[in-house]
Amino acid sequence: MKESFVIRYEYRPEDGLNLTLLGESFAGFDSLLKDILETANLGEEVEIKTTRVQQGSIEVFNALVTLHPIPFTDVQAFLEFLRIAAPELLNDANTFFSNIHGIHRTVNDYFARNPVDMAVAGLIIGYITGAIRTSAKLKNGNKLPNDSKVSPRQISRLKRIVESGRYRRALAPITEGVISTIEIKPTINTSEGVKITERNVGEYLPEDDKILPDLHNGDRIKLSGELLSLQSTRGDVLKIKVDDLDPRFSLLTCTVADGASIESYKHLFKERVVFEAEVVRASYYKRPELVVYAMSQQQEELGIE
Repeated sequence: MKESFVIRYEYRPEDGLNLTLLGESFAGFDSLLKDILETANLGEEVEIKTTRVQQGSIEVFNALVTLHPIPFTDVQAFLEFLRIAAPELLNDANTFFSNIHGIHRTVNDYFARNPVDMAVAGLIIGYITGAIRTSAKLKNGNKLPNDSKVSPRQISRLKRIVESGRYRRALAPITEGVISTIEIKPTINTSEGVKITERNVGEYLPEDDKILPDLHNGDRIKLSGELLSLQSTRGDVLKIKVDDLDPRFSLLTCTVADGASIESYKHLFKERVVFEAEVVRASYYKRPELVVYAMSQQQEELGIE
């Protein structure tokens, strides 16, 4: 079974991994890729099987298994498939399938004329990565490049996948964990893959998935809450349950400002506190973190001008 593509999760080893989120992502990609193949009318013709998982950066190698050597039966569906999978082949394919002297040509005829090793798998991987790349341009009225060959039908189906939250589980290690990048990359040729990071993950998620959107990167604000945890195993980290936030996201991770120490706040453990902090975030689709500049018991004055 030849491996066709790899899903690569990049992270810093010192941050550790949440295996539950990783498992959630594996299941999410299984479902998402089936949805994407369905937009190409290949949902029942192609299976994706994981062949191995490699450590370091976590790399999940996968193989495409086609139930038929050439899983395309309808010429028009195949031509639409090429709009995303290999737009550079579209003009030639249109010419090939045009009726010339009454000759009716099939998809099998096309592949017989173009016997390229692993051609089918390569095209399908091209469709998957192309569809994911296209999906990032469809949210909130974003426009595709003028030279794009993607059809209105494909735009509608891919946009529906984004707006319905079908990427959510697959990308959970970014939005809820410490994974910095998820890359989907072919292994059978040198064609371009697609990378999803903290900075562009929101392009694949519904608008309603934004987390605490009123907290903007760089804001310096005064807050109150309860100091629930102090940790110093991987740097100085505080956990504060912040008042007046959505309860689902009110427990925020905080670090201390340069020149300060977690030792300064040990006496406030399990206490109600008021504090001044700066919001740090790369995405509205991931829980923000805070940098604490000063903190005291709630009944006391912060003493900050």
